[in-house]
Amino acid sequence: MKSLNTTTPTGTGANGLVALQNLVFPDISICTEQDLYLRTNNRCTIAPERGEVHFTAGGTVDTSTYFNALNIGKWNSACHLDGLFLRLEGGGKYEVRVWLARPGRSWDVIFWQILDLPQASPFLADISACLQGGGEGLLFYTLRALGAGILTGSAFLTRVPVAHEWPRMAICVTTFARERQVRHTARRLQAHLTTSPLGKFSHLFVVNNGQPITLPTTPHVTQLANPNLGGAGGFARALIEARKRGFRHCLFMDDDAAVHMESIHRAHVFLTLARDPKTALAGAMITNDDKWRMWENGAIFDHRCIPQFQGTDLRDFAQVFEMEQTPTPPRQRGLYGGWWFFAFPVDHATHHPFPFFVRGDDVSFSLANPFAIHSLNGIASFQDSFAGKESPLVWYLDLRSHMVHHLALANMRSGPFRIAAIAWWFLSRTLSKFHYESAEAVLMAWADAMQGPEFFARNPGAGQRRLEIAALTRRERWRRITRGDQPERHRFDVGDRSWRQHLFRLTANGHLLPFFARWGNHVVISVSRRWDMHPIWGACEIRVVNDAQSGEYRVRQSKARFFGILLRGLLLNIRFVMRYRRLLASYRHAYPRLTSARFWEDALDLDRAKAGEARPTTCREKAETPQ
Repeated sequence: MKSLNTTTPTGTGANGLVALQNLVFPDISICTEQDLYLRTNNRCTIAPERGEVHFTAGGTVDTSTYFNALNIGKWNSACHLDGLFLRLEGGGKYEVRVWLARPGRSWDVIFWQILDLPQASPFLADISACLQGGGEGLLFYTLRALGAGILTGSAFLTRVPVAHEWPRMAICVTTFARERQVRHTARRLQAHLTTSPLGKFSHLFVVNNGQPITLPTTPHVTQLANPNLGGAGGFARALIEARKRGFRHCLFMDDDAAVHMESIHRAHVFLTLARDPKTALAGAMITNDDKWRMWENGAIFDHRCIPQFQGTDLRDFAQVFEMEQTPTPPRQRGLYGGWWFFAFPVDHATHHPFPFFVRGDDVSFSLANPFAIHSLNGIASFQDSFAGKESPLVWYLDLRSHMVHHLALANMRSGPFRIAAIAWWFLSRTLSKFHYESAEAVLMAWADAMQGPEFFARNPGAGQRRLEIAALTRRERWRRITRGDQPERHRFDVGDRSWRQHLFRLTANGHLLPFFARWGNHVVISVSRRWDMHPIWGACEIRVVNDAQSGEYRVRQSKARFFGILLRGLLLNIRFVMRYRRLLASYRHAYPRLTSARFWEDALDLDRAKAGEARPTTCREKAETPQ
């Protein structure tokens, strides 16, 4: 294998090389699960704050990890690559091996050399041979120090034309009443754009749906005042601005932006080199509860949202390898990307977001537009669990969007009974957990979806419904723990897959059993386990405690509320089936209009927004708006 000693900037330069991906270190503010980044022995010390690995003789580092392996199969099939190179920076003497791990075959060493790495000059190895035969598998390297040494960075690179003009990418963040989080994000992005070789081709737009906030004054950051029409309205405004200002690509991100800045670099390069101009990139989601576990690496909407590769242990390279080698067709039916990190080509965004306010707008956006959606290891956002965000308002917004997807999108047609079954699934989950206020919100969502698309046109901010749901939320509202830690009461063990569990499933968790409220279990669950039904089977009272053990709420079985909600659900079901054809036609007809730039320009009143005015936001809205 050919190797060169040369100075190669990690970005665009006169020599025409660009980094596909750079080495990522753990970050104390994001994730410190070291096995997601680098594997080392006890003769290495990682200094993540400085981006360095320090070696003594015999020290080894291995990049066969989620964040630092290169999926050459995805890059080679989706992008135009002109050669492939490994760049190492630091100093010392090493044995370096570059490995190619391919499915169903032995893992090959494609480069092996004893290397004297001078600190003044990075080392560049030509590993282009791995692109032959279609190029597939994961690439990674190992270093074994033959003495004291330091590694300060590495990158996999490819050639680009010297005169190549990089397309500009708009980084778009929507925020509401989260000044501390968005200021932190803006500072991180500002630092990245200032130092990144591609920074001059990117710009951050902060769409502020609330009161004015103080952000860094810099050519890289623009704050846009916006009325509070939720994430849908905020990202619609961002897309309008990106298109108007000539950006080729757009990246939607959460305002807390718990992503490594390297993810932005990789996304920019991937979309720029993509063979298909409709290529989009969906970032994965990892929960803050278990930062080693994948929550969602892309998702499929098939009657409900189905996360892909959920539960993958990202510390285990065998599981990472299996996930990365499992083919996910970029035009797979129902594939969508979450807006915690979603990059796409502006010209192929034929539809703007649907006015859902929040929840479901990212699903609709992916399904309505002709994107070829990919995922890429190492591009991920760390988020709070969805279970911790459950509330009557969230259940309301979720069911609304689920029903509209099926009614409005041609590739989602399912028939009246299968769509109604979605609403019944929502009701069964909330009723079995005695969350009757959430069930009331589900009924409200069903009724509102049946009002047709003009309901959403009139209410893009969902303001009145948010107030109504806030008013009905009493038992499911968090309260300070004042009575101490009360013990659970277990009169019988339900057991997993036991006959008792089947009994409680069939009786809607005891609603159909006489006097069950007197003899059922009392259980305590953490807020992060609310999504899990197993702990609540056989309970007549559920106490939910927040992660800080400072707040709680309690719900108890009520047969009167159960049967009242059930009856109203049956009546809604009958009305829905009778109105189905008319609803279907009205949503299909109205969807293009409600996802047009013209609709959002009117809804956002952009003439006022240009003057820097934002609609006053009440304290009630701040309290009730989900983030």
